[in-house]
Amino acid sequence: MAESVPYWITSDFFEKALKYDGKHSDKKIISFDIKRTGAAGDHYSSEIYRATVTTTENGKTEEISIIVKCKRQQGQISKITEGNDIFKTEAKTLANIHIPINKLLEKAFRGSYQPIAAKCIYTQDVPTAIVLEDLKKQGFTLATVTHGLDLKHCLHVLRNIAQYHACSVVVRQQEPSSFKTFLDYYFENKEYSGMNAYFQNTVKSVKREAEKWSGYEKCVDSLTALESETFGRWINSVLRQEDGYNVLIHGDLWLNNIMFRYSDENDVQEVRYVTSNILY
Repeated sequence: MAESVPYWITSDFFEKALKYDGKHSDKKIISFDIKRTGAAGDHYSSEIYRATVTTTENGKTEEISIIVKCKRQQGQISKITEGNDIFKTEAKTLANIHIPINKLLEKAFRGSYQPIAAKCIYTQDVPTAIVLEDLKKQGFTLATVTHGLDLKHCLHVLRNIAQYHACSVVVRQQEPSSFKTFLDYYFENKEYSGMNAYFQNTVKSVKREAEKWSGYEKCVDSLTALESETFGRWINSVLRQEDGYNVLIHGDLWLNNIMFRYSDENDVQEVRYVTSNILY
């Protein structure tokens, strides 16, 4: 077992998680193996582990692969997000938003329906954890971050997120109380001074690189002017206008949060989102 695994991830934890749906009250844990997915820091606000759990139920032995997401307790990102519990937000999203969105998509697309994200199996507040199905076992993989996405991949992602936006409008009309969590803007709190520094440092890093490029002097001047304004500009650009057309924004749509499944000819067939913890 990996040394960095939280102490509270035990057989009892997995038994509770796998019984949570109420359909497997006789399930028992025989053993489990758990390892971190990727390198430390790959997922910024989370630590993500893949667990292979061997279970027995009614005389039948089964091996189940699941994903465990834990809240990061250390590092700059944990300081930035500590003023807003993004894990509770994600848990509410999985239960109150993704389920009705998937029902809408299933009704609209029938035989060609594709879920928008990994299925949630279990959540808990203390210690904070979210357990998800393992998309890798269904043939999904991450794209290579350093390669980026080609047009075909991008079109699949954009089509998927467009459906997400459209369905969020319908769900809010049908179940407005489900959106209470998202009506307080995520970065308005004073606690997010850390995010301001994060934005400034990002612009400074780009500026330092641009200073090495001949012919980009105007860009350097623009980046210098932007250093102290970038966070405020971003906030203003995403503030909700109540008289406008508002949709639920994913907020963390980047390559490590998107998985793809391919055909035998290596064409993209399906897209799934892995996490949904920064929505507004």
